Amino acid sequence: GKEWGVDKGRWPRKSVAAMMSLLKNAEANAIAKGLEPSKMVIKHVQVDQAPRRHRRTYRAHGRINPFMRCPCHVQLFMSQAQEAVPSPKSCLLYTSDAADEEDSVDLGGRRIIKKKKKKKYT
Repeated sequence: GKEWGVDKGRWPRKSVAAMMSLLKNAEANAIAKGLEPSKMVIKHVQVDQAPRRHRRTYRAHGRINPFMRCPCHVQLFMSQAQEAVPSPKSCLLYTSDAADEEDSVDLGGRRIIKKKKKKKYT
């Protein structure tokens, strides 16, 4: 509709039928590989334009008009959902470099240096 910047809106029955066929094929592939189809999740979907196919349609009075097809390539990556591992409540990782120094801590490969408190002279 107008909110998406197009003036003609259609229900994409043909596109939905193609995607449903692709999902059924992915389910059959999962069963063939011994995976659980109900645990499969879609990781990536990408639709790209394919080369156009030129044909011709014959009109009245001997005219010929082009009849173009606009196919596409569809990539669908699925994988089995993995169990989430709960993270510990509080955990600090110390490396050998950071363990030697009292003013630095290494968290997940990033070295964080603790600021030293400055003494106030009055």
